[in-house]
Amino acid sequence: MLTGYHLDTAMANNNISLDIIDAMEFRELAEQYNIHGIPVTVINGKEYIFGALSETEFLRTLTEKVTG
Repeated sequence: MLTGYHLDTAMANNNISLDIIDAMEFRELAEQYNIHGIPVTVINGKEYIFGALSETEFLRTLTEKVTG
């Protein structure tokens, strides 16, 4: 489930791009990233955030994953 804060986060930072992919329509891409359920946020093709998180939790998790 895409929420406004996903788009807001991408728009607020030029280092973030956002692509929305329908895993049922683009099954090869879903298989490439080993995605079997939604929602999933893929970061730099290697880090994942699973589930529909609150904005606060999403931003905290995103920050942790990109800063190490």
